[in-house]
Amino acid sequence: MITDEEYTRMAKFETNHWWYKTLHYSMYKVILDSYSKNKNVRILDAGCGTGGTQLYLKRKGYHNIYGFDISKHAVDICKKRKLDVFQEDIRNINKRIHENSLDVIICSDILYFLDFDEIEGVLQRFFVLLKNNGTVIINLPALRVFRGTHDIVVGIKHRFSKKLMKELFSSTEFYIREMYYWPFLLSPFILLVRLFQRIKIFFIKDMNITSDLRQYSDVINSMLYGLNKMEKQIFKNMRFFGSSVFVCAQKQCD
Repeated sequence: MITDEEYTRMAKFETNHWWYKTLHYSMYKVILDSYSKNKNVRILDAGCGTGGTQLYLKRKGYHNIYGFDISKHAVDICKKRKLDVFQEDIRNINKRIHENSLDVIICSDILYFLDFDEIEGVLQRFFVLLKNNGTVIINLPALRVFRGTHDIVVGIKHRFSKKLMKELFSSTEFYIREMYYWPFLLSPFILLVRLFQRIKIFFIKDMNITSDLRQYSDVINSMLYGLNKMEKQIFKNMRFFGSSVFVCAQKQCD
């Protein structure tokens, strides 16, 4: 489980850090492409953390959005930010929300806490909660080669491949619209950093382990965000390597 200290760090960085900004932009583009100028779509942020995604989408004009998280500390931070959030376990979400009531479900870096059978169950619940043609957007840590200190700090139980995501979705009636790894161009650098972290953990038994969230200068942060935004436009879904996997799937009923 993520500690209260890590949630506090998340709240500090998630509105400006290049990684979060890239993820939020990608989610926004999916919603925009799916619903055009309709800003009244009903959006659920499933496992909302400290509310960065909701803040971003509200700035884009989406106000019919709410979320939940299992952490009381995270929910308290969201409420201080005037966000519509409640405390709940993602495995029980069908008890709080009506069937066929949502247009979009966002689930960012949450499912890695669960066993694979639990993930399949959550995906099936998402399917039931969404309206016909509704969209689920999922982001998860990808590929075991990218394991590092961040995995330990935030409790990453699994890393995911595109093959594994297809297998998990195969138990549902979702249609996968797009799926890709990211960041692509920065992945060699990230790989070297994570490899060095694993070497340090092996040789330094009492090493102080911290997450990857760091403060960058405005110039560097803007450059990294711009690089990732550019790669999304150039490579689109052809990114075959990266430390995260982004999935957009659609509910289609006969």
